Amino acid sequence: MMKKAVAGMFAGAVVAGVLGAAPASAADVDPGRSSDCYEPVTNRYYEQIGREWGASDSGTVSNGSGASISRAIARTKSATPSATASAEISATAEVFVAGIQAKLGLSVSVSATVTNTETFTVNVPAWTTVSYRDGLVDRRFSVRVVRTCSNCRTSTNWATASAPERYSEVRDALAAPVRGTAPLRPYPAPPPHPPATGDR
Repeated sequence: MMKKAVAGMFAGAVVAGVLGAAPASAADVDPGRSSDCYEPVTNRYYEQIGREWGASDSGTVSNGSGASISRAIARTKSATPSATASAEISATAEVFVAGIQAKLGLSVSVSATVTNTETFTVNVPAWTTVSYRDGLVDRRFSVRVVRTCSNCRTSTNWATASAPERYSEVRDALAAPVRGTAPLRPYPAPPPHPPATGDR
């Protein structure tokens, strides 16, 4: 009888231990693995993927003299485009435009305007015929959005963005570009190891 009583007590203790372990295990969550994201820092990395002219005027001016000349050209187009982006960028236009300006060195704006009441000036060197175009260009960007939480968890999304820029170019009609208020230039490639600072 004594052996049966001891065996019964031992079995009861084992069952109670198993039943009591389940809730404790379910509640045993490693704080370091929490799905919450505290104090996130967002970094955006921009790459220009295209550019096209918007409202603009173009033509040619010839200079048959031995001195440089300037020609005032009246605009014929009006427009006021604004910067836009897909929702994945998670930022206002002011934030991502500032990021593009700082990281790519481009003179894009949140919005830009040209009107048909304006004039612009084309400078022509001696004995030269130039072609010109002046107005607005729309620059398009691919944006990698990296969000880092205080527990070092990261997530990456991709977004697209576009922003306008007032732009002018003047080219020798028979040769390479000779001058422009915003000469054509290649956009820089994204760095192999992006900086750890975010534009938030």
